[in-house]
Amino acid sequence: MRSKSLVELGKIVKAHGLKGDLSVQLLFEAEQTIEELESVYLDMNGKQIPFFIEFFNPTPNKRAILRLEDCQSLQETAKYIGKTIFIPEEELLEDDLDVSLHQLIGFTLVDKTLGTVGTVLELMEMPGQYMLKLKAGNLEPLVPFNDTFILRIDKEGKRIEADLPEGLLDL
Repeated sequence: MRSKSLVELGKIVKAHGLKGDLSVQLLFEAEQTIEELESVYLDMNGKQIPFFIEFFNPTPNKRAILRLEDCQSLQETAKYIGKTIFIPEEELLEDDLDVSLHQLIGFTLVDKTLGTVGTVLELMEMPGQYMLKLKAGNLEPLVPFNDTFILRIDKEGKRIEADLPEGLLDL
């Protein structure tokens, strides 16, 4: 049996209510993806174990309320707190740019004026927008990830083409 490539979706941060619901902090917008899944994988002692989803309710600030099929009480939630949630990579829905956010890690950011700026280390959510954290020599600048600055994403070439405002990288 072929092993599935799993992508980290988020982490269970606490119980929610008394009926076995779990509060989840998501790494990226994934509400629609989860609503369509039948199961998720939890990291249980270093192994990713599948769990069926009973329901998923997205809430603001990249959080969600999740109920697993076999988790029906507050007492049962304790073993899931702090566990990392994974989903199969092929289950991720592609966004309008035809690339999922997690796939940007390792891409090279190329500015139309400056040329190669650096490599994406992390995609961070800040109030109102995402930021790309880059490795650029000894620096780790943050670049807004939005339609204003990002011109094109070349998935095959693992490049992000940008038009950064003058002085942005000097901050």
